[in-house]
Amino acid sequence: MGWSIDDFNATSMEVGQWCWGTLEGAFNEKQTISQVIVDAVVGMIPLVGDVTAVRDLLAVGIDMSKDPKKREEVMQWVLLIVLVFALIPVAMSHRQLKVGTAGAA
Repeated sequence: MGWSIDDFNATSMEVGQWCWGTLEGAFNEKQTISQVIVDAVVGMIPLVGDVTAVRDLLAVGIDMSKDPKKREEVMQWVLLIVLVFALIPVAMSHRQLKVGTAGAA
């Protein structure tokens, strides 16, 4: 039993759609469990996690600005606050870098 071209094309399309859905993060409101898990694992990688937090913060902010119903959802606000907290270490390290650079001059 081998793969036909149609099987290969169908599988390639599914894999591509899964990867794109994972990269979309919070922009993808219909993520599968596997996409959420992979996104969480990728988010633990230094610097990459910061990028995913900014991506998701933008997604939540844009969704809340476009849809008044989402502004009334408690979970949207909780997610927004959690994502802001995720960026605090980034802001602090950036501040320390500036202070360290200014002191060296």
